[in-house]
Amino acid sequence: MSFMAAVIYVSDQLEILCGKLAQQIDRMDYPSADADTIFLPEVLITQTAGMESWLSTELTRRNGVFANFRFMKQDQLLEEAYAGLYGKKRYTTNIRPAIYELLGSESFITRFPDIAAYYSQDKQNNELRRMQLAGKTSDLFDQYQVYRPDMMSAWESAPDRRSYPPDGDQESSPGDPQDSDHEAWQRWLWNSVREKYPWFCPKHRMQARLLELLDEPQNWPKIRQMLPRLSLFGLSIFTTFHNRVLEKLARIIDVAYYLVLPSEHFFEKGNFSNPLSASLGRKYAEMAAMLPRECEVVPLWGQHSGETLLGKFRNTLRRDLVPQPGTLTEKDTGMEHW
Repeated sequence: MSFMAAVIYVSDQLEILCGKLAQQIDRMDYPSADADTIFLPEVLITQTAGMESWLSTELTRRNGVFANFRFMKQDQLLEEAYAGLYGKKRYTTNIRPAIYELLGSESFITRFPDIAAYYSQDKQNNELRRMQLAGKTSDLFDQYQVYRPDMMSAWESAPDRRSYPPDGDQESSPGDPQDSDHEAWQRWLWNSVREKYPWFCPKHRMQARLLELLDEPQNWPKIRQMLPRLSLFGLSIFTTFHNRVLEKLARIIDVAYYLVLPSEHFFEKGNFSNPLSASLGRKYAEMAAMLPRECEVVPLWGQHSGETLLGKFRNTLRRDLVPQPGTLTEKDTGMEHW
């Protein structure tokens, strides 16, 4: 069976990208799907709630109706694919309530009194401070799993005595060596969440298992049945962690990226004349390096912008031009009446 490849649509205007997405959604021919999958929800990966709202409105306006769709974040996609292939529903995020509960446990307060003092000694703001600390810690763990998976794996291989006591009455001595380092209380919370809450699966472990499952051809029909097509719209932040999964999915199903780039040269040019283009070019080059290697890049550049201040600014970036003296007039800057 031949492998598929990702398609990357690039433009400097969201409206053009939205028009292309509307065309693709309006077509009912899924090359990777069968007759039973055309009724599955259209899956769209976005970065913000604002983008979801804008897309819903624009796609409805362009196609007359926009129904049977699902917006997801990249972590949700990870969970859905894992559950579909592994047969078990597990969650990688939203562990704030679990951490909040553990912060209030006698085990944590006894073991890490200095940390617990932040919220336990302020009776008036006890709950609020514990909730805030749980939120910050949850966010840290989310970042650690993506950017520091080796550290998380090392935490998980720590001795059992560092983690949550299963029967609630086993305590480690406050003088144990592992309590002296700065990571101790975070490591304790991480291992405690893993042991006490069976619904939670560390993100890096879920990703590793999913990559193995996606390499097995016998799993491909199941993926196509639950996810015939995937569209990523307007994302500006990519990570190697998520892109490893997306690259494997792109060899099984239709995966389309809709990316906003200020210049048509950012995918093909190494040196830039415009100083801003040079700065942005490095960032976009990093992003391009993370995208699937087997892909088709489709440029969707419309007409150059008009003669407004914003239009002139966009045109210099689009063409990689250095603004010349006299390019901006007093009318552009709004200073003609000063």
